[in-house]
Amino acid sequence: MEKDEIDLNFEKKLNDVSESVKQTIQENNKKLIETRYYKEFVLNTKQGQLVLNDVFITLERNKEGDMEYHFRWAKENEQGEMTIEEKMMADKDGNVYSIEALRGYFESTTLDMDTVLSKNDKERGRLRAISEEQEENKKGKKEEETKEPQNEEQEEKKAKEDLKKDDKDIEISKFRKIKDNHLQERMPNVFDNNSEYAIAYSTTLGSFVVLEAKEGIDENGKLSKQWKVNENVQTAGANYRSIISISENGDKVERKVPYALLRTNRADKEIAITLEAQNYGELDIETVDVMPCQERVSRQVRTQGDGIEKQETLETRREFEKSGTQDGVNKKAHEIAHGFESAEEDQKEDGEAVDPSVIDANTPIPDSDMTWGELSEETGENILKLVERYNREKAEIQEKGEKPESENIIQIIINDYKAISHEHRRN
Repeated sequence: MEKDEIDLNFEKKLNDVSESVKQTIQENNKKLIETRYYKEFVLNTKQGQLVLNDVFITLERNKEGDMEYHFRWAKENEQGEMTIEEKMMADKDGNVYSIEALRGYFESTTLDMDTVLSKNDKERGRLRAISEEQEENKKGKKEEETKEPQNEEQEEKKAKEDLKKDDKDIEISKFRKIKDNHLQERMPNVFDNNSEYAIAYSTTLGSFVVLEAKEGIDENGKLSKQWKVNENVQTAGANYRSIISISENGDKVERKVPYALLRTNRADKEIAITLEAQNYGELDIETVDVMPCQERVSRQVRTQGDGIEKQETLETRREFEKSGTQDGVNKKAHEIAHGFESAEEDQKEDGEAVDPSVIDANTPIPDSDMTWGELSEETGENILKLVERYNREKAEIQEKGEKPESENIIQIIINDYKAISHEHRRN
């Protein structure tokens, strides 16, 4: 009985905080997505572990469509009324803004909020209550005109009905909503922040299609979300081109041939779709940067049903963002493409089978007794950066007219990482 009373208290306080926050942020054209209550929330910072007790974290989408994470505390004033106090906020890039007492913990650092939330959620007893905006709206208000379906089956049914009304009955299946927060950043002019997106297979077209949903006025004059085909993405048949695929945390790079490559209204952007046989036909969706040399570098996209681990990490995303572009091409993607090609050539020259050109923790470094994973453990660096560094060192030696020895290159890298702090590593 005591447990039930505690849970009810959590729910009441959670709803009170949610309602208060919603009223506050409406004037700034923000939307409350979710409210979470943690009995204890732990952050690992440069100054050590920071423990936040009895904290409410609200996930909010600002008017630009970007996600924000607000840390709030609820307390009673002298009149017995509940007041909400915000002491900290993290933006979509992990930049932290806080009160003076907390500022020292977050100087010159960022938070990968997806990872931080996931770690705290897994620790028993920390996350005590969670409330989504859709669930909150069911309380005593007028019946929602824009109430969203509760699961993907209902969403797919709604999409089929909308397409049929739009004279586009294309017989869709394998409907999967895209839940990635950074899709528009990677694919500008293809996607926007004011729409929802999904992938589906059309039996009629014999192709995967991208669907988008925007709020509009239906035939009854009510505000309603309506699905339609995203005309910025083309349909495509069987694909035979390969892509260089990067894992969510950048520690694995592999060449593979996706089931489909969908072209877009931009010649340098495509969407790759792979059917994962080992996971009973699950869809793996990736955004693709097309290089001038026609190599294709792809990055993971989180979809509905995927765990938080499928969201690209902040560190990986920033590697692409901070590299900038040259002649309209992302420098990081370009480096990866040519670094991977060089590694493939090394393997071929050494007479090693390319399987199929996979580079991961267990892949041997050419002409050495060490794997990329072992080098990663030795240096504390991720494999993606080590491959790039290895190829740069090799190229520099070749430019001098000398023969590059793999063992020597490995030792140079290890010595460099041991001698120089992370902040001052050589590029």
